[in-house]
Order: sequence, then C-alpha cells, then structure tokens
Amino acid sequence: MWLNVVNVSRFMTAWATFNLVNAQQLIQVEPENVPYEIVDAKDDASESRGIFFNNFITSKNNDNKRHDFTFYWNIPSFICSKYNVTFTDMTSSYNIVQNKDDKWRGDQIIILYDPGKFPALLEHQGKLYRRNGGVPQEGNLQEHIDYFAESVNTLIPDQNFSGIGVIDFESWRPIYRQNSGVLQPYKDLSYKLVQRKHRLWSKKLIEEEAAREFETAGRSFVEETVKVAKYLRPNAKWGYYGFPYCFNMNGGANMKEDCPSNVKEENNRIKWLWDIVDVVLPSVYLNNKITASQRVQFVCGRMREGYRVSQVSKQPVKPPVYGYLRYVYTDNLKYISNEDLKQSIKVSKEQKGSGLIFWGSSYDVKTKDQRFDFRNYVDNNLGPIVLSANDNTPKILTPNLS
Repeated sequence: MWLNVVNVSRFMTAWATFNLVNAQQLIQVEPENVPYEIVDAKDDASESRGIFFNNFITSKNNDNKRHDFTFYWNIPSFICSKYNVTFTDMTSSYNIVQNKDDKWRGDQIIILYDPGKFPALLEHQGKLYRRNGGVPQEGNLQEHIDYFAESVNTLIPDQNFSGIGVIDFESWRPIYRQNSGVLQPYKDLSYKLVQRKHRLWSKKLIEEEAAREFETAGRSFVEETVKVAKYLRPNAKWGYYGFPYCFNMNGGANMKEDCPSNVKEENNRIKWLWDIVDVVLPSVYLNNKITASQRVQFVCGRMREGYRVSQVSKQPVKPPVYGYLRYVYTDNLKYISNEDLKQSIKVSKEQKGSGLIFWGSSYDVKTKDQRFDFRNYVDNNLGPIVLSANDNTPKILTPNLS
C-alpha cells in the first residue's frame, strides 16, 4: 500500500522548506520580462522513493443532475478569531459553503499551494535556482510524486474527504509558448539545454525541440499529480486553480472578451487535463485598471472558456466550472464593488458556471481594523448579495458535487 512507503518525518522537513517560501499567489497575466541568472542548485533526496503510478485513473460515481449555483468560502478568516471576529456562520447566514468551524483545511474545500516538488526556478538575491531540475524535462517525476503523496496524506488526513481539492501550481504552464514575461526563464533554459546537445541546429529547430521536450515532460508532471490525488482521495473533486488560461482583456490586441484563438487551440491541446479533472477552476480575479464593463467581459470570457473546455472532456458527466473570485481588486486591494460582485455572479451563471469560490489572502486581514472591516463588508455587501443571488435556492445543508 502507498502508506507503507510514505516517510512522514522526511516529508515534514521538505514540505516546510519548499512550500512555505513559495506559496505566493500569482496574478494570471502576461507579465514583463525580468532578467535573472540561472544557476544550478543541488537537489536533496535525488533517489526515487516509492511507487510511480504510470497508467491509472480512478473512476468517479457521478450522476446527471443539474447542480445549483454554489458559493464556496476559501478564505483564511479563521485568523480573525484572535480579535473575536468570527466567520463560522457563512453557511447558516449567507448560504456559502465553508469548512466546519471555519477551518482553513476542512471538510468542504482544501487548497494545496505548490504541493509536492514540481520542477521550478526559484529566485534568491537576483538569481534563479533550480528545484528538481528547474524545468520539467530535467525533473525527477517520481520524487515529485512521492512528495506530493506525502503532502496529501498530511494535509488531508481524512481518506474519505469529499470536498473540492484545489492544486495551486503556478510556477510554469504546460503550454511552452505561454511561459512568457517572468516565466520566460523556463523557455530560456529549455532552449539552452537543446542548444548544448545540438550546436549545429538552427534556432527554429532548437526552439521546436525545446517546446516538444518541455510540453511532453510538463504533461507528465501535471497529469500524474492529478492521478495520484484521485487515487489517494478518490471521493474528492480535484482540479487545478487558474485553468484554463485565457489572457482576455489583457491590454493591447487582447482587449477582447473572448480568449485569443491561439489560446483556445492550446487549451484544446491539453484536452488530457479536461479528461481527468473533476472540476474546472478558472481565475476571475478583478482589477481596477480596466472599466466596469470590461470587467464584466473579463469574467464572461473566462467562464465561457471554462465551460467550453469542460464540454470537450471525454468524461460522461462533464466537470463543473467554478470561478475563483478574490473579494478585493488585485491592483489596489480594495473591496470589489457591489455592482462588480453582482455582475460577476450574473455572467458566471449565464456562462453555465456551477458556482464561484471566494478566495482571500491572510495579507488582506492582517490587522485588527482589517478584520473588523472585512466582517462589515461580508455582512453589508458580499453576504446579502449572495443571498439575493440564491433567493430561489434552498439553504445548503450538505452540498452535493457528485
């Protein structure tokens, strides 16, 4: 059995080392280039530890019921209890599904930040260091799988967990072309690796081979991670935060509601992901750099693309789409307006979304005043708007995602 080969003590040290440093939330944009020197760093535990799951995928008992539009609470509001500001009543007061006792990792929804040991280029003092090879084609997949399994067993001890399991990995994207801006070093390193082996090749050939190697290995890491998650917690509904990417309303030529056609084609190329995930979780974080009407288009385009890719899945019951919505604007961290919240809910429903997941950072509620302000915002704005949106929906007792 898997549990017989898990070394929990070794995992706890590694988990603290690799994940506490890198558990930041990245905004889904095409960012600016940042020059870094890439250097090698020694990886510990280089030998394989355990069982590698090559070709398994567990089936899930689903039905064909139409699901109501459901709201989820994925906000670390438990930290507010220090000042006697509590948020344990989100379900009873506002029909928002939350973990029992407002636990951060509980029975309804759990998010795993940068879990396992994905290959990554980690910045330190202006240099990039390779973790587990740096790029997927240089990474040790077995090592990552072992660490990931340990993280699941440690952070989700309930083997019967049946809520939403969110894998939040944002260091690189499985489509080679999409690694631009601050992710450009992944392409640069991939190019150099091929160039070293084929010094007489043209730039075009090198680039094509770099893309092929990166995407082949990248798929293995992304796909096998979900397979292991589904194997270990088969009752959970697993998905990757932020997928599918869209890059709509993104400035310049991309100031359109729909995702660019080449991005849709790339999302079609990762159909293998839609064939295996249980939920599709596009990011619909809002910012104030665009107008209110453009923000509506932004949410509409991303939820539409989420639904589109869910429908190409070969699964008999298509994965539901839940948009990830931060309750503050990403550029100024002010609470999103009532109108933006109402419109985000409205267009998410219109684009056949199954719900919205409210996300927040502990940074948003780090002071006493912020915690009281947030409770007031929930009671006077977010909560009543959600209730109004669910006027015709029965109070949630036990959410059914199956």
